[in-house]
Amino acid sequence: ISLGNPRTLPKKQLPSARVLGLLRSVDMKIAFKMFCVLAVTFSLSATAQVKPAKVALTGGTQVELPVLHAFAPSTGYDDNDPIEVVLTGELPNGCYEAESATAALVTGTNQIHSHLIAYHHTSGDCADESKLPAERKVPQPVQAIAVVTNTGTESNTLPANTYALINVDDAGLVHSRSIKVDVAPTPTVDSLPYVKVSTLMAPDFLNENQDLVITIAGTVNSTCAEFDGTMHLLDEGDVLVLLPTVTTKKNAICMPVRLPWTRTLNLGKKKAGFYLVHVRSQAGRAKNQVVEVLPALA
Repeated sequence: ISLGNPRTLPKKQLPSARVLGLLRSVDMKIAFKMFCVLAVTFSLSATAQVKPAKVALTGGTQVELPVLHAFAPSTGYDDNDPIEVVLTGELPNGCYEAESATAALVTGTNQIHSHLIAYHHTSGDCADESKLPAERKVPQPVQAIAVVTNTGTESNTLPANTYALINVDDAGLVHSRSIKVDVAPTPTVDSLPYVKVSTLMAPDFLNENQDLVITIAGTVNSTCAEFDGTMHLLDEGDVLVLLPTVTTKKNAICMPVRLPWTRTLNLGKKKAGFYLVHVRSQAGRAKNQVVEVLPALA
């Protein structure tokens, strides 16, 4: 695990040198056609990535940011579920741009290592960051979701076991959070009949003397399902898990529908710190929001 401040990652090389060599060695008309083929091929390759690397841009490098927090519920996952973790970090100033987040199981271990990657612009007004206007010198928070991958298999599911989600903060301290994966009790992704959740609204921050109020919205998508707004809350300290489930009508003819619903919940007052609000949805998915609770005002 790399410790400390952002570190420079190796740059990728574009095929420009090979294309220029081709232009010098063959007829210009034929070379132009071949260049178009190469350009299309390169474009398809780039868009196939989760988030195309920006190392091709002039005047910048990729850097790894410290992961200030790595959040995930400690339980509730089965060995046929994709596991989403929520990572937070901080862009040092306006010359940094968030790029990607990853979380991968290290081969031969039970450790899941998390990483945040940013692009650091070093040209234009970012060539001398000491001359940036005041508003661009302010650090900006980053929140990103990463689906855990099983290194070597490229699978988004993990065998039943207890895992350690690892992150390294800006002070170089290593943090570990336990995630338990069980054997799936059913062949379906969802072991409970969750309602579909499309929106989670929560404040980015609030004070200790304020209640944490959230709004959740979604749809009921079958005439055989009934949702009365009841949600079971699992309080895991800094992770608040909400389980919105439906009841199923027996001996009914099921038809597809889209019945919208909205629910506002008061989760009460919380002590100063960072919290993840995690709301389960259908197909092994969830909605997530990190909330910062500030010390109470004097």
